[in-house]
Amino acid sequence: MKAIYGRLIDAGDILLAGEEGRCVARSAMLEPITADAALALGFFEPATADFADSMVTSGLGAFVPGNFEAPTPRAPWWETDCLFMAWGRASDYGELQYVNPRSRRWGLVNSDSWTEEHLCDLQFSLARYVDVASGQPRYLAVRRSGKHKLASRIDRHMAQELFIHLKNESANPITVVFKRIDDFHSKVCLPVSILPSQISATIDVLSWPIGDVSADGNRIFRTETVKTVKELLLLHGIKALQG
Repeated sequence: MKAIYGRLIDAGDILLAGEEGRCVARSAMLEPITADAALALGFFEPATADFADSMVTSGLGAFVPGNFEAPTPRAPWWETDCLFMAWGRASDYGELQYVNPRSRRWGLVNSDSWTEEHLCDLQFSLARYVDVASGQPRYLAVRRSGKHKLASRIDRHMAQELFIHLKNESANPITVVFKRIDDFHSKVCLPVSILPSQISATIDVLSWPIGDVSADGNRIFRTETVKTVKELLLLHGIKALQG
């Protein structure tokens, strides 16, 4: 139940009430997720709701097709933040490993996502080094300045977002395949853990996990929601195919 409540809170369907473990239903509203789809959030009576005729229940959520004002996509951090970041020589960080955008993997923890060579010729690349004190990897955005490479510390979420971008720019995008189970459902293995939190929450409530409720990747969706989920994935650099 804690996992289910967490997903509904993240999506905005219910709200924390201030007391430990206590939640309340929010006021009913439609939350657009693309130009032609929204989530119905909050407490409402399905039989009398204006959108009842077109509403589809999928996973924990109510999906409503229609015409909406799509949310404005957030610009990636390397387009908005790089001028304000502290840049120094990459050599100051000692021995570095560079991301391998040609890797079949999509996660930062996989050893074959990294190489000793600087393979990426794009404006930005991604590197990591091991922090001596903690033994944990630390991530760097890397860019060229003449003959030198400059680097700036970034957090894991920024590094993951840049990795997805570099894979796309290298013609090696993360690709997932939706496989139809029957006329009403499709299943897919998704990299939910590497998506921005709001998109991950939306996908969470629109799907059923295959197996344990806390499982990240293997999901089932209602057929009516698949097109929208594919659009959300594509917005974040993940290519979706139909198997």
